[in-house]
Amino acid sequence: MKYKYIYPFSENSDGLARFNKNETKKRVCINEGQIFRIQGYRIGTTNRRDLCFTVEPNNVYHFRYSWGGEPFNNYTPPLESFYLVNVNDVQYNPLGLDAFDKAFDTTYTDMWLAVVEVDAAGAITITPIENKPKVDEVIEEGGTGGGCIIERTDPVPSSHGGVEAGEVLQGKTPCEVLEQILYPYQYPAFTSFYIEGQATALEVGQSVAGGTRTFNWSTSNSSNVAPSSISISDMNVSSVLADGLDNDGTEALDIGADKVLTAPGAYTWRIEGDNTKGGSFHRDYSVRWYYRVYWGANVNDSLTEADVKALSNSQLKSGFAGAYNFTNSGSSDYYYIVYPDSWGDYNDWKDTDTGFGVDGTNAGTVDVTNDFGVTITYRMVRTAYQQTSNLNSQLS
Repeated sequence: MKYKYIYPFSENSDGLARFNKNETKKRVCINEGQIFRIQGYRIGTTNRRDLCFTVEPNNVYHFRYSWGGEPFNNYTPPLESFYLVNVNDVQYNPLGLDAFDKAFDTTYTDMWLAVVEVDAAGAITITPIENKPKVDEVIEEGGTGGGCIIERTDPVPSSHGGVEAGEVLQGKTPCEVLEQILYPYQYPAFTSFYIEGQATALEVGQSVAGGTRTFNWSTSNSSNVAPSSISISDMNVSSVLADGLDNDGTEALDIGADKVLTAPGAYTWRIEGDNTKGGSFHRDYSVRWYYRVYWGANVNDSLTEADVKALSNSQLKSGFAGAYNFTNSGSSDYYYIVYPDSWGDYNDWKDTDTGFGVDGTNAGTVDVTNDFGVTITYRMVRTAYQQTSNLNSQLS
C-alpha cells in the first residue's frame, strides 16, 4: 500500500510545530530542528533567517509557511518562507472571521502552524494548529486488500495522522487503519479563558476585586472533552477553586480577597480539562501589574512629585526602553523621561529623525506616590539643554 501525501504536515510526533516566545522583546519564533513535508519536499527550520517575528499588544496573528507564494484570499505571502500575518489584515481576512476559523486551514502549499495572541500587556499565547490529514489518496497494489488483517504485534514506531506512536494495530483491517489516519482524533483545547470584565494590565497597587467573579472560556473539539472534567485553580496560592465542572463555558466562583501587587508581577488562574482519551489540557489567564513611566516637557531643571504627575504623557511599562516623542509648546523646555530608579541606567537615547544621540543627563530622583498609594522612587532623565523644537526619540 502506498500513500500519496497531498497536504503539508509537521514530522513532529504529535503533528504540531514547536515555538518559543520572548515577551520582553515582543518576539515569537518557530523552533529550530523541525522538519515539515510539503508536496513531497522536506522543509527544515535549521539555519534559517525567517524564524522570528515581532508582535504588538492587542493583536492576533497567524504563523504560517508558504511554499509557492500563492495568494491567500487577497494576501500575497513571501515565497518559500515562514511568515506572520495579522488576523485583522483585511487582505488576509476580508470576512473578519474568528482567528480559529477552519477557513484558514492548511492548503496544498500554505501551512497554518499556529495562532499567536498578544494581550494588552504584551503577554503572548501561542496555540499550535493541527494540520489537515496528510494522506489524501491511497494507491493499492495487488488488489484492494479486502479480507486482510494486520497481524503484527509490535508498536507503531512513529505517528501518522491518527495512528499514534506506540499504538498496536493488530487485528485491524487496512481500511480501518486508513480511516484512522485520515480522520485522526481531534484533541480539544481551550481557545479562550478570562475573568469577565477584568483588565489584564494594572498599575502597582491597583486591585483585582475579590468575591464572586465570572470565569468564561471556550474550547475547540468540545465533543472530545470528558464530562465534568473542568477545574479552575488559583496558581499563586496553589488552590483549586472548583472542579468537576461541566464544559459549559462559564462559572461564577469566589476568588477570595482582593488581589493586589505593590511591585511588578502577575496573578494567574488556570483552567484544566481532560480529553476522552485520558489526557489533560490547560490554559492560563494572568493579570499583570506594571510601574507607570512619565514623560513630557518642563521648564525646570528638576521636578517635584507634582511636576512628574503633571507631565503630558504616562504609560504602564515593564521597562524604560521604547519610543518617547515630545511636542514643543513654543517655549524653551527640558524634555523629561521619568522611570523607576530600580531599572538602572539607560544605554542610549537617540533622535529617531536624525539618528544622532540625544544629549541627556540624570537630574536625580524623586519619590512619587501613585493613585493607589504605592510610593516609588523615580529617576529623572532629561535633555541636557532646554529645547525649542519637537523631538522624536528612542530610549534603550
